[in-house]
Amino acid sequence: MPANIYVIGDLILDQYSYGQVSGLSAEAPVPVLKNITTQDYLGGAGNLTEILAILSFSNPSPVHLASLVGQSAEYSISRLFEGLQKRYPYLHLHTLVAPDYAISIKHRVMSGNYLLARMDFEPPSSYLSLSLTSRDAAIELQKEIGLSNLIRQENVIVFSDYDKGSCGAFPSVEQKRSWVIVDPKHKPIGFYKGADILTPNLNEFRIIHPHTTTDVPIEIAVEASRACQKYDIGAIAVTLGERGVALGTADSSEHISPYVSSKPVIDVTGAGDSITAGIAYILSCRPYVQASKQNAIKEAVTFGNACAGIYVTSPRNSNQFEQDVKDVQNTKTKNSTYKRVL
Repeated sequence: MPANIYVIGDLILDQYSYGQVSGLSAEAPVPVLKNITTQDYLGGAGNLTEILAILSFSNPSPVHLASLVGQSAEYSISRLFEGLQKRYPYLHLHTLVAPDYAISIKHRVMSGNYLLARMDFEPPSSYLSLSLTSRDAAIELQKEIGLSNLIRQENVIVFSDYDKGSCGAFPSVEQKRSWVIVDPKHKPIGFYKGADILTPNLNEFRIIHPHTTTDVPIEIAVEASRACQKYDIGAIAVTLGERGVALGTADSSEHISPYVSSKPVIDVTGAGDSITAGIAYILSCRPYVQASKQNAIKEAVTFGNACAGIYVTSPRNSNQFEQDVKDVQNTKTKNSTYKRVL
């Protein structure tokens, strides 16, 4: 049975407005939408958790989400999560109401599968970056779920860091028996010392490891390998969008080619979450044994890369991703990795 997975990270409220373009406005060359409907989804760490739930459906094991919330958003978050729990009863939510905390909102306006506009509502916050407020709240959240004990058991711990405060502290990883995966944001790379795998995109990797200036995937992988050696990190998988993944470990560097779907790309929102979720799910099926870590990590990154290639072809308001990953298992690949774990 797969290990329990604990996602610690920042929740974002993803709002989508869907409408039909009826023509251009007389006031400016912009489309006019009619018959508009609006749908809310859990974004950020919530989106990663939902993808994990989908991947775990055929072989379920508890998936836990822990996050800071503000009092004003607590009800909305709980309501959305309860909707997920009805489909995936093995999901569990742990929240800590933090003083003056406000959730970020990303509102996208869609016509069919086309994104017309995105509006970000980022409230002023004292929980950003490495502030004391962020650190204290994150430590309290980790205590709330008993992270110091969980990390010494066979679990998978995922930090989904959107720089909103929930990941303002990183635990001691000495004597750990859990896989520790980090989707990092703007913190120095040494902040995550001892993690098994980091999954930054190229821009994030350049921020946390400023020495990287190249655009060549294998050279990026070499830089990632050097960073692993310097900061005692098991692996760094730099996501490159349509160019795949540059994977560096302390002992190796390689370019993993992108997974190419037969369907067109619709929405790249959440592509990074899908890679991290795919990695976490594979590692939940692999005991944390030091001798086999490198092979397990490569297998997990390859699978996560495939998940992203499928995810970006799936509209958010459909169950297309869930269906497509099942199709990959049944008809589209002979690879034993996918057959074994999907």
